[in-house]
Amino acid sequence: MLEVILSLSLFVVAATVIGSAFQAALRATSQARALDKAANLAQSVLTRVSTGQVVLSDASAASFDTDATKADPDMQGWTYDMACQDVQDATGIKSVTVTVHAPANAQSVSLSQWVIDPSAGAGP
Repeated sequence: MLEVILSLSLFVVAATVIGSAFQAALRATSQARALDKAANLAQSVLTRVSTGQVVLSDASAASFDTDATKADPDMQGWTYDMACQDVQDATGIKSVTVTVHAPANAQSVSLSQWVIDPSAGAGP
């Protein structure tokens, strides 16, 4: 009888440890998904800036397209900031940094890229 109680208690302890590890893995997976989504959204904004679909100017707490939020309800609440700076010794080029903020947590992702400034006109 003592062996059964001892083995049962060891089983419960092992199951608790495994359950905790599984929950930690699920949380880490969820965070990785959110960071991946934020990185993809930031790259999307940078691509839209470089193609002229988004105006090259500073933006704060800008929301994403309403079409995208209708297609994916998880997009609601995602915002981005965009900072544009002139590149030193490079006429007509701006350094654009996009920071995407996830709605559910305090995580954010920033990507930077040099973009040709459309207001600078054609090159020499």
